[in-house]
Amino acid sequence: MGIDELREEVSEIDRQVVELLYRRMDLAVQINRAKVSAGKPVRDEERVNEVLEDVTDLATELGLDSRAVKEIFEMVIELCEEKQYELRGERSVL
Repeated sequence: MGIDELREEVSEIDRQVVELLYRRMDLAVQINRAKVSAGKPVRDEERVNEVLEDVTDLATELGLDSRAVKEIFEMVIELCEEKQYELRGERSVL
């Protein structure tokens, strides 16, 4: 495979990552509805810790930099929480 074909494959993966982020954000919107109905706050520290532990464990298993993966997911979680605060008409505490 030449460099152009490899770059096309990377571009396709990038598109898929963005689509997955969109799907995750859509789920965060749905989760927010359930949280509002249940009277729960946006941030669930226990769930955040669970997600971060899961992704860092997987990163380690795959030989990736687990610290970098954790930082990426902290940003993803923050984006989802920001959206939930926005939907509630609240200011983020982040």
